[in-house]
Amino acid sequence: MKRVALLVTGTRSPSEKCRAEVCFWLEQFDRPGVIAVTLLHGNCSGADTAADVYGRKKKWDVFPVSFFEDMGAAGGPARNRCLVDLLAVLQKHGAVCRVGAFPDDESVGTYRCIEYAQESGFQPKVIHLGARSR
Repeated sequence: MKRVALLVTGTRSPSEKCRAEVCFWLEQFDRPGVIAVTLLHGNCSGADTAADVYGRKKKWDVFPVSFFEDMGAAGGPARNRCLVDLLAVLQKHGAVCRVGAFPDDESVGTYRCIEYAQESGFQPKVIHLGARSR
């Protein structure tokens, strides 16, 4: 039995392709032997919303961390760093940790979050969604 902690980062585009890819990635953690799942995300539309809906449906512990508005333009990068730091703390307490990244061609913040995760020793699963759907 194991405890799993997941971080989802990705496009803000609420496309069906995004929803399907996020849900497909999350499904692998809904299996026997997993005793609890903690799901972290950045509380935006698109990948974050898809993860939130999936996690709540599965009755996982879901923790959205919103943009730090008081920091202005630095609020997004600071929030992303905080998400990765939270994941690292959960890992120190025994959780098996994974990062799922779902960028499109305009996902600057997602790529920065991927870099933060790599710097912290995580190996994000990156699923490129291509051009943003309008």
